[in-house]
Amino acid sequence: MLARVVLIGCLLLTGCRVVPADPRAPTAVQDDTPVPTGPSATPPEPHPQVTFTDLTVVPGEEPGVWLVLGMAHNDSHHALEAVVVSVEVLDPVGEPAAAATVPVALSILQPGTASPFSARFELAREPESTRAQLEAFRFSSEVPAHVSVVAVRSSGSAEGTLVLGRLRNLEARTVQARDVVVVWREADRSLAGMATATVPRALVPDDGMVPWMAEAPGALLESRVEVFAAVSAVNNTPLAPLESVVGPTWRVTSQGRGFAIGTLRNPGRHPVLPEVAIAILARGRLVSLEILHSSIPLPPGETLDYGADRFPGMEAALDPADDITLELYLAGRPMAPDAPSAIPLLASIQQFELIGSRVFMQGTATNPGAALLKNAVVLVSLRSTTGEIQTARWLDLNPPQPGESVGFSIDFPIAAGDDPPMSEYDLRAVGILLPESSW
Repeated sequence: MLARVVLIGCLLLTGCRVVPADPRAPTAVQDDTPVPTGPSATPPEPHPQVTFTDLTVVPGEEPGVWLVLGMAHNDSHHALEAVVVSVEVLDPVGEPAAAATVPVALSILQPGTASPFSARFELAREPESTRAQLEAFRFSSEVPAHVSVVAVRSSGSAEGTLVLGRLRNLEARTVQARDVVVVWREADRSLAGMATATVPRALVPDDGMVPWMAEAPGALLESRVEVFAAVSAVNNTPLAPLESVVGPTWRVTSQGRGFAIGTLRNPGRHPVLPEVAIAILARGRLVSLEILHSSIPLPPGETLDYGADRFPGMEAALDPADDITLELYLAGRPMAPDAPSAIPLLASIQQFELIGSRVFMQGTATNPGAALLKNAVVLVSLRSTTGEIQTARWLDLNPPQPGESVGFSIDFPIAAGDDPPMSEYDLRAVGILLPESSW
């Protein structure tokens, strides 16, 4: 298997610091307020030279759907951002039959680098040929930040083929992962598919690493894989407003399925939107990655329990005798000063049932006021009678209208030996006001 990395540079938008999975050593992470890049210097070339190669048509997942894959190469002398491509499919006489406008997969294209792209078409028959041209772009003053791709491997799972790896920071300064994209090729080197990887928004120190994972259901384990990445250079790392106070801890159900739990805290002075990323390693090898995003800000001084049990490919990759190691990556995106407020909702449980090693709850969340909400979430955690966290779940809801309720169904795993009827429950529902709403 061949892995290739294309290195892209960009400025910091958000980030966090990689922290070890050691519950005895609480650590902290930061995600900065987005900083606008501002206008770039006048470029030496009014129209950048962007060339397109590897244009390939592959069938989509549904009949009558076709994907056009290709590579966009920045052959100019200036960095580009917000690059958009116009893709046309042609009929047998070379006339356009359909067109689509799509962004390239990477947010920044440094000089001499390339990015994959994909365009979707619904056609009765496979296109005879295709062509692509530059549709839109912005010049960028971003400077390159260099990383290498290491430990790339493919594994099989119920979701299809997974491609996993790590980015290693080659800079003498902190960087943040922004985009990771995977493509795979046929034996004749033609493009066969493209997938965007999940990657923690992590501040990565000099020589540090951050994991990534892509679900590539169309790829084969023996497929030729290429990896493209965009990273941000971080010149000033501020003090961290998020910290891990418990865990992550690995727990196992009576059926032998593992899950991770922990608690984080916001010791800062402003609300932040938390991101929790947990990587699973077995015998030192990256097995899976799950990233939790909260749509509700965590207020200053408050804690938040989390639980993760939806790790793609975990069951197929783990052996019961494996020694499991967890890595935790936290990021807290600060809220804008004029961001809408979070308000508590009324939460109640109508049904509680324990089936096997899972708890199933049904309940309602009620908007008691006159405010319109743009989103809502239910947060539930179980603790032992001595206060130790046992399990937790976040669930996004359709926001209830003023004075109305919405139902929810939520489930979460229980470790072997836990007794849910004897546990202490923390059930909360929170909503975010629409910007124009007020009490």
